Amino acid sequence: MKIFHWCHSIWLSAIVLSADTLPRSASTFIEQHCFECHEGSDDSLKGDVNLGQASFDWSSTEIVDLWTTIHDVVGSSDMPPSDAGSLPGTQERDEFLAWLKEKLTRHAPVGGTLPRRLNRVEYENTIRDLFGYPEFEVPPSFPSDTSKHGFDNVASGMLLSPPLLAQYLEIATAIADEFLPQPISLPKAEPRDYSIPMSELSTDAGGGGSQRGSVFRLVSSRNMASGAGWTSSFEAPVSGVYRVQIDANTFQSDRMFYDQRKVPFKLAVYARQNGEQKYARFSDLRKIGEFKVSAESSEGGFGIL
Repeated sequence: MKIFHWCHSIWLSAIVLSADTLPRSASTFIEQHCFECHEGSDDSLKGDVNLGQASFDWSSTEIVDLWTTIHDVVGSSDMPPSDAGSLPGTQERDEFLAWLKEKLTRHAPVGGTLPRRLNRVEYENTIRDLFGYPEFEVPPSFPSDTSKHGFDNVASGMLLSPPLLAQYLEIATAIADEFLPQPISLPKAEPRDYSIPMSELSTDAGGGGSQRGSVFRLVSSRNMASGAGWTSSFEAPVSGVYRVQIDANTFQSDRMFYDQRKVPFKLAVYARQNGEQKYARFSDLRKIGEFKVSAESSEGGFGIL
């Protein structure tokens, strides 16, 4: 046993010389809780880890990886195992981990995969898919991607230069203005009344015109041009809420195309967006309202809001 501990002292002295600042608590921890399974001949080693030949050469990636693993398994209490001959106390374990963490933080290189940005093609495709903007292309002033190992999407070659960041900002601003326009303050509309007499309603000049003076003739056509009248002297000047009042009654409406009428006479009001909808079918227009009209209907009988 004396020879065994003497050999350990030689190894620990070597650690002190290579590490310069190995504290006594760390050397004691390694001696008492690690050498039982991780020192000696290859036949007696556990996990192929031989701490008897380890060093603190922080310039070696293998050594850094070894001590990183030791830190992790000791910190998770996986090592020493619960059936080991000697288990460290909480304070002893914390002191060893604190010392080893400080060394690893100082000497371990920053690892992991380099962050990668989108290259030019990927960026364009992302904008097209995200905003439904199939014709999007970056401007000619957009910096080109640097090729690395024959590819333009390798992280080490994809720099975030100031000109590129400036282009990102300019494009993002343009897209935001396109899809999220600034609210426009509309001028306040003053209440106003409009009156449209029957004589100012226009109808199609072709066959089947429904208007005859101050009377609408019932027709079978289902399109606006042949089965309706509309004002050509009024257009809604601004977006808003309009209250529409219609004065109408029926005249000679007891029969329908030579047959006795079985359904009430109805008057429907539709809205169109532009003059191109003159020949649109009623089913394609927005119906504002529909009313039953009788011979007793009097002035001011129908209202639409």
